[in-house]
Amino acid sequence: MTKKLSGWFRLFIVFAVMWTVGSITVFYFNFTWHKIEVIDIEEWEGRHKAHKELTDLLGIDVGVDEEVSIEESYKLYLRENHNARMKVVYLFLLYWLAPIGFVYGAGWTTGWVIRGVRKEGGNID
Repeated sequence: MTKKLSGWFRLFIVFAVMWTVGSITVFYFNFTWHKIEVIDIEEWEGRHKAHKELTDLLGIDVGVDEEVSIEESYKLYLRENHNARMKVVYLFLLYWLAPIGFVYGAGWTTGWVIRGVRKEGGNID
């Protein structure tokens, strides 16, 4: 036994699909999650040494703790990189699902009210 979809539900599905395509397009072209650079530990070590040499050459004290190893700073870099990517993913899910949920909820609530009025025979006393 199959149940046919009502016209309003079909309209909601069209809206959800269009909103999904639009959301993916906007987030892909406007956010940099796919452009976040991930480097390997050898390049990180090279950058760290070059930064240290430059600060030593210029005589600048940048307040970097010498006790922190390159591996620890690389792990911190990877964690921050992962957090930045996840923030964009969560933001996308929020901006994608919230309007779809709101439209579905508003449509369901409106239908519920209309069905209640019809059961009463349209009398509003």
